[in-house]
Amino acid sequence: MADIFFYFFSFSEPPRIAAFQFHEELVAGNRLQSLCSVVSGETPMTIVWRKDGAALPRNDPRIQVQTHEAYSMLLISELAAHHAGRYTCVASNDAASANYSADLVVKGNHQHYLFIYRALLIWKAVFSISQIFCCRCESEQIMIQLNLS
Repeated sequence: MADIFFYFFSFSEPPRIAAFQFHEELVAGNRLQSLCSVVSGETPMTIVWRKDGAALPRNDPRIQVQTHEAYSMLLISELAAHHAGRYTCVASNDAASANYSADLVVKGNHQHYLFIYRALLIWKAVFSISQIFCCRCESEQIMIQLNLS
């Protein structure tokens, strides 16, 4: 009598992420909501966000992630320059992992600088300051140089 062997294969469908992008006109102080939607793939799966190849910073209270079975929402309550970078959504299940990335650009909020500039002009008039130089740095800090006469 011949031996009969039965093989059972279980193929799990890998995740597939829908493309997403960030709005091009985001300014410091704006809110961000971005959806990572896994349009196919077997559950259970895990979905995580990464920034510049690393885990999202846990010490930034402005960043929240809300994850459900097949989607994850990245929320940033108040954008700042340090939030800019490459964000990647990674979905993983027993079959494989998939990821999709998009670049977030955060432009400076010129309203803050306009307010400070106007305040410096008042200081110039009140304290007879001859020159005021003000510049914006990449870290959004303002360097001020006063030349007193």
